[in-house]
Amino acid sequence: MESGALTTYSVDGPGNRTAPVAASTLTFAGAPPLLTEDVRILHGVKIGRATVGQGGTVPVFVNNLSGGGSTTRTWFDGVGYALAADVPPPPLTPGALVLGIDFNRSDALSSPGQSLFRAVSGSATQAANAPTYLKNFGSRQVSVSQPDGEKLEFRGGNGDGTRAIPGGETSLSFLVSDFIATRKGAIDISITNLAAGVYVFRSWHLDTFTGATHGFAQGADSSSPNTIEARLGGAVMGSVQGTSLGSAGLNTTYIGDAQIPQISFGFSHDGASPLIINLRSTIPNGAENFLLLNGFAINAANP
Repeated sequence: MESGALTTYSVDGPGNRTAPVAASTLTFAGAPPLLTEDVRILHGVKIGRATVGQGGTVPVFVNNLSGGGSTTRTWFDGVGYALAADVPPPPLTPGALVLGIDFNRSDALSSPGQSLFRAVSGSATQAANAPTYLKNFGSRQVSVSQPDGEKLEFRGGNGDGTRAIPGGETSLSFLVSDFIATRKGAIDISITNLAAGVYVFRSWHLDTFTGATHGFAQGADSSSPNTIEARLGGAVMGSVQGTSLGSAGLNTTYIGDAQIPQISFGFSHDGASPLIINLRSTIPNGAENFLLLNGFAINAANP
């Protein structure tokens, strides 16, 4: 077990006794039902990663830290596991761009695209959009979809001065001025005919709205950020908290590329099957679970 690979969880969530993580909300091959009996509820937590050799074992410790007593007992129902993706060791840095997608709101006054990225456009009116968008890069095809079939939403607008990215040496300013979004907390990216090799995936998650509510895709309230995870083969490869412009977020007079929230991870691909990356937001906001995506890129990896 790598040092620091595990997280200590409270009885009802990761260090937060007011936000339990129910087992039925996690990703399993077959999701177990949420078990409730009197005041007892079954919860599930992620306990980290381990490298295990052939026939090896992983110790798992359970401690309710409640001081004992018949009214404070912890039930332990079991442990599940999944094989993590085959991740090349660091350091990996992005090399030549293989493909890139820039989401643009098509009914904005002006929607310039990020250089060398292909644009996927849609309307600010959700009913005018689709749940899946396709883009071709030679023989490769990229699919971006909302897995529940809900139509995706486009936001932003580079022609709107109140939503423009502030000045400065920001090469990604056009990329993050617009975004695609869903209120269902899930966007799937699928790429077919990607050749076998080692790559770096990057995605950007900046909310460009500067109004009092600090944007479209926040977390538990109007000013706290959501947490977005990128998953490959069921394994969490990286996560980030999206940031909005304004007093609760980034500076409204200057922003650089390094300040833009980004998920980045290296991976190897066998070339035989589609590459599927699942983006998931993990903090519901009432009945909704916002997830936004400014754009993403696949680059060849430099060792």
